Amino acid sequence: MLGAATDYDAAVRALRAQALPAIVEYTETGSASGLKRVSDGPLRIVVDTRTNRIVSKTGPHGVISDEEGDDPVTRRLFNPACYRPTGERAMNWNGRAATAITVAGAGNCKNEDFDLATIYTDSATNELLGADGSETDEGVTVDYGVQYARFNGYVMPATISAHVRGHGWLFWVRERAEVHYSDYVFRQTRRQTGN
Repeated sequence: MLGAATDYDAAVRALRAQALPAIVEYTETGSASGLKRVSDGPLRIVVDTRTNRIVSKTGPHGVISDEEGDDPVTRRLFNPACYRPTGERAMNWNGRAATAITVAGAGNCKNEDFDLATIYTDSATNELLGADGSETDEGVTVDYGVQYARFNGYVMPATISAHVRGHGWLFWVRERAEVHYSDYVFRQTRRQTGN
């Protein structure tokens, strides 16, 4: 470990060095549990990185007309400009030597989905492994995280999770949600038949 600022900068450089091709395609599945269990998907999503838009979304019942929405390609789950490193520690991440870098908000920037407290990087490659954070508001605490994995040479989000716990008069609230991303395909051009 070289120090929080140096390791954070190395992780940001590794993330920015990854130039995605024009077309990124992947499968999304989701589930939530709490008062009842719900599962979504699988959805097959195609994103044009040149326009930063979803160009196709197909579900179990065919094409979904709403091509807007959340996806891990057009929005950043971790925006490095929103944070500054405050500390670090060595750790193990699924058998890999890793660095946990604690971060704090920087300036007026707001991460799009949630504010992070820690990012996790591979100690040898500086590759992003995950990030997590927590927020407490109006009787509930939300713990959230994102895990990254390597798909065909690209480091992409693999899982986003959120766990909501109530406290005080909302002591009974217990909700969990997860979205999984898999089967990434990277191409320079979009297929003309189907997606």
